[in-house]
Amino acid sequence: MNRQSVIRKYGQGLASTVKTDQEFALCLEQLKAFSDLITGNEGIYFALTSPFVISSQQLSILEEILNKLSFDQRVNKLIWLLAKNRRLAWLQELVAELGGLDLLVISAGLIKYNTKLDYDIEYTTNLVNVTAFTLMSNWAFNLFRNQGTGHLVGITSVAGLRGWRNNVAYNASKGYQINYLEGLKNLARHEKLPITVTNIIPGYMETNMKGTTLVFWVCPPEKAAQLIFRAIRKKRKIAYVYSRWRIGAFLYKHLPNKVIERA
Repeated sequence: MNRQSVIRKYGQGLASTVKTDQEFALCLEQLKAFSDLITGNEGIYFALTSPFVISSQQLSILEEILNKLSFDQRVNKLIWLLAKNRRLAWLQELVAELGGLDLLVISAGLIKYNTKLDYDIEYTTNLVNVTAFTLMSNWAFNLFRNQGTGHLVGITSVAGLRGWRNNVAYNASKGYQINYLEGLKNLARHEKLPITVTNIIPGYMETNMKGTTLVFWVCPPEKAAQLIFRAIRKKRKIAYVYSRWRIGAFLYKHLPNKVIERA
């Protein structure tokens, strides 16, 4: 087992002992504080990590330090386990592993019907659906690239497949998201990065956003959440909600313009 795998095992061991996000955040904060403490003092760092210091002396020094700190017992146990295995020098990498990001789901979907083409509405729609979406996707992809792994999920829409008169900016922005995610997926493959990019493409949802014309195959939010979760867990590249929208999207995309204009 390589070093990174061992570090991940330590992290998983700690994570399995905490019950809430608050407890995990506290443990991580204390681990980081201890890491900063020993790395900020060359003498302490040498005493606790040097192979030239016998193990019993290192553990004695560590015990003295931990007795002066009011850390969670789970944190103390992990630090003690690292020290006994002479892996305390790996603590910074462990903190980075625990504080890393494995999955990011982006749902940027502002929609306002705007047949009068009010510029403020178009601008705000693109500010959220294009600018903010790009900012988050770009940040996440670069983070995953640097840490060597990650899963980026974007929730787009079948609306992005064609333009539509009632909400021109929304459909255009969703088309942008679809193509941006495809570009990131291609980039990850080209650079041989272990980054998964998933494009969730919902049809009509049972929300106030669904509108009143040409509405069919409407999916309740609870069912949509289940389907999206399943697609994320299976690391699908593209997932339609419902799955029947895969056929519907193909037909919609290839409908003659005259049919769309008369709808």
